[in-house]
Amino acid sequence: MASRPPPLRAAALADQIRALLRGPHGDEELLRQLEPLTREPAFGGLTWLWGPPLYTRDRARFRPFILSHFASWYVDGKKWGEVRWKQHADALGPWLERADGQDDVEMFRRLYFWMLSDRRRGADPKRWRADLVQRFGRAASPSARHLELQKLDLGLGLDEPTALTLYRQDPGAARPFILAHLPGGFWGNKRKLWQELHGEATAREDDELAHKLYRRQIPIKKWGEQALALCAEVTDAGALCDALERRHPEGWGLDLGKQMYAITRARGRDVLPYLMAHLRDVWSGWLRGGYDRMLDLARQEGWEDLWAALLRVCSRPKEYNREVARLVEEGGERPRRQLLMLTGVSREYNFPGFGLAQVHQLDDATALALYRRYPALARGPFRQHLQGGWDETYPGLMAELMQQQEEQLLDYLAARALTRGGGWALPKKITAAADRLVDYYLGLDPESPAFARRACAVLTQVPAYAIWSYDQLIRSNRLARLLFERSLEVYLADPDGMSDLVEAPEIHVQALAYRALALDDDRARELAEGNLDVLMGTLLRPLHRRTRLPAFGALENAARTEALARRVHGRARQALDLPDSHYPKGELIGLIGRLLHRWPALQGDGEGATVHRRASGGAA
Repeated sequence: MASRPPPLRAAALADQIRALLRGPHGDEELLRQLEPLTREPAFGGLTWLWGPPLYTRDRARFRPFILSHFASWYVDGKKWGEVRWKQHADALGPWLERADGQDDVEMFRRLYFWMLSDRRRGADPKRWRADLVQRFGRAASPSARHLELQKLDLGLGLDEPTALTLYRQDPGAARPFILAHLPGGFWGNKRKLWQELHGEATAREDDELAHKLYRRQIPIKKWGEQALALCAEVTDAGALCDALERRHPEGWGLDLGKQMYAITRARGRDVLPYLMAHLRDVWSGWLRGGYDRMLDLARQEGWEDLWAALLRVCSRPKEYNREVARLVEEGGERPRRQLLMLTGVSREYNFPGFGLAQVHQLDDATALALYRRYPALARGPFRQHLQGGWDETYPGLMAELMQQQEEQLLDYLAARALTRGGGWALPKKITAAADRLVDYYLGLDPESPAFARRACAVLTQVPAYAIWSYDQLIRSNRLARLLFERSLEVYLADPDGMSDLVEAPEIHVQALAYRALALDDDRARELAEGNLDVLMGTLLRPLHRRTRLPAFGALENAARTEALARRVHGRARQALDLPDSHYPKGELIGLIGRLLHRWPALQGDGEGATVHRRASGGAA
């Protein structure tokens, strides 16, 4: 195999680019000639060379290419660094003016930021603010001012004089820009309210800007004093909560616990709706704030809803377990009701496309005590608090469950234990827990329907995305090897369980079901037919090749009659048109061919067997 040539140095690459730009090539030919050069590491660092002439030549045609390869830093052999604007200002300056005159926001923004940037100091905020004021004031219409703000939206921070100037000239255009470019200082000690701008917004009755400025900038101590003043002045509970909500500080790392405790002492249950909405600001960890005093106050006053919410949201794991253990030991109907109030999600973190939920976990001693006194709570509301992990495997609880033949909860714990594995050495406690569960399930006779039923019950409770490295898991976890890699025929003994496996949340469990349904076994064919509606989806949904291939086998098994084969054949034909370059089209064509061979009535024109005969009188 020929070795790849070494990367071109910047000087040699620059000579090639200059030759291409001087040549008689048309636009399409020039793009075709430039495309191979973009793979050279030094190409982006020569944006100053090829960017201006391409942009001048035909902005609409070359703009996507320029933006894709634009760079203000260079790579030249083993050297890399910043391309200084002043070194190529003769070429870049006119390009910036052209982009500005044509209102090309994205191109102007990149070039302007490059002009302001300095390797040691970053972008110059003072020059940016001066240009912002000048260009904004020069714009003749609201639309022109919006355009100028878009061009200069660089993510830098404003100061109050600049923000005040923009706001006075055009409040509607300036308001969102100001709020998006407020300076940092979210940790409480550097917060400072822009008094003059806040007063201006208040005078204009611009509540949106005034309230958001206050919430983002008010010093925490000052906010606490004003919140207590509101508690003394506003008598109506609803109006007080609304006023506190409008003024609640925003930011990261704010320790508001002391102030929120003072508010609670001042007005009691009147402010409970407000408190419940902001319990995450009474942080645990190193920012204890007023958590302990607020918890004691809730106990003294008998505010069980606030007491439970504080424990669920703000307590440390040991504090949470200590309170659960105390209630379990106390026993009775009231502690049982209080235990129910402690279940559920502590905090949520939501992002575009996915979210995370935090749940307190019980330790082994607390979980065992809870199961012995309130088994229904352990099976139900507290089950989500028994996820386990690297530090907790519930050996005492597992022994009790095995002794009491508690199938439901034991299978749940096994579903969590079989996912513990990966590229790191497993702690001995996890290995011991997996070994104990393996011995338990092997005692059920691995060839019996009872084993199949319990194995399916475990696998269907494995959470989605819980297995990241299947091969490493199988090597390191005996329980995973037992349930995923043991003889597949055993799962065919439980038709209901097999249907659950096909629709399990974890993709590796689904793949296990496909492998079982693809076996050369009459039971597999019958079960595949019964699950055909779900299996049909595997032809069009995104799947890894390793999962899709056994699904093909299951679909072939399901095509037991001509009518069923027609359904599979039609969907498989549709899958041939998918644009996925990783789709195993060869294996899919093989599936279609086997269906056509078995059911000739499905063959279309030209797909039947053709016999070629030699013409009479032909050469031997």
